Amino acid sequence: MKVEEHPFFKTFSPEEAQNLIKQITTREYQAGDVIFEEGAPSGGIYFILEGEILFTKRLNEYESQSLNTSGPGTFFGEVGAFTGEPRSAAAQAKTKVRLGHLNKEQLQQFIENTPKLVLTFFQSIINHLHGITGQYVKDMIEQEKLSVVGSMVQSLIEDFNTPFNVISLSAQMLACEVKNEKALHYCQSIEQQIDHMVKMANDISDYVQGQKALKIERFLLSELFGLFQELNPIPLEDENYDITINTEDTLIEGDKHKLLRAIQSLVYNATQALKKDRVSGEPRGHITITGKPDGNEVLITVEDNANGIPQKFRADFFKPFSGEGKENNIGLGPAIAKSMIEAHKGTIHFETETNKGTTLFVRIPQKQEYQAVS
Repeated sequence: MKVEEHPFFKTFSPEEAQNLIKQITTREYQAGDVIFEEGAPSGGIYFILEGEILFTKRLNEYESQSLNTSGPGTFFGEVGAFTGEPRSAAAQAKTKVRLGHLNKEQLQQFIENTPKLVLTFFQSIINHLHGITGQYVKDMIEQEKLSVVGSMVQSLIEDFNTPFNVISLSAQMLACEVKNEKALHYCQSIEQQIDHMVKMANDISDYVQGQKALKIERFLLSELFGLFQELNPIPLEDENYDITINTEDTLIEGDKHKLLRAIQSLVYNATQALKKDRVSGEPRGHITITGKPDGNEVLITVEDNANGIPQKFRADFFKPFSGEGKENNIGLGPAIAKSMIEAHKGTIHFETETNKGTTLFVRIPQKQEYQAVS
């Protein structure tokens, strides 16, 4: 929208509105750009003409809490313009945005000449508080759910620890006795699967507690995908779809288990979509997993030809519990995968199209910032 079309100016006479509009400058920001940081000096008011702004509050040195989002036709920054206090929260472009900006001095001068403007600002402040309260309640419910899941997983780990150890020990003893190569392979597979199950449970526990520690080692990308194939023989042989894996012998640094867990989660989502979307008579589904170097990064993609991510799940796809309501899915997989990838200083996003499919893109640095374990 144009500056003069912003609802804020509808409350004034044409002359008052025009006097204010001519003092406004427009600014454009790309998604992810910071408009201002928490604690920065208050420099005026912003009018959102296009796009969305995300407001966040620091929890500690490393984490921030999302407070609210605002879109076209709203404004922000008015509190600091009134009080002169530093910014109480950070503002970041959630999408590409275009803003109108009026500096503090010009705004204060206009307020002195137009007292009814104060009422407009108070209404805006109330709306912001409503939005922040709603987001706070939503986040508290989410944290409560995570806490319950974390407690359940921890209890399961403790309950299953003894039987898992017995099964693992039995497999080791059996491996020492058998001479058949196929039986030996099965014994080794049992141990691998038990170890993997325990690690998966611990991953959920770590995610709930916000722990992001990595056990860094050097390995070939092809080794990672080879391990994926070893641990997932059944999903790789399904009547609903084919899976193709293409990878290169690229040396990378990372936590092999956590990267494996992330890939498994993304592939699992693709397999579930294909099982749900395939109907009798349709062509088989197909999943293509690719890993290759791309500059100083490794690019991993998971592509399927299902019906695409439903519109209602897209915005919150990587948030906890976004898959609630889906069969056999509480919606933690993509959130945990994203957390693991970001712990590697990587990024993840998707492209999806209704009735055509989805591609997930993962990028991680080939070398981590900290010392790798050989």
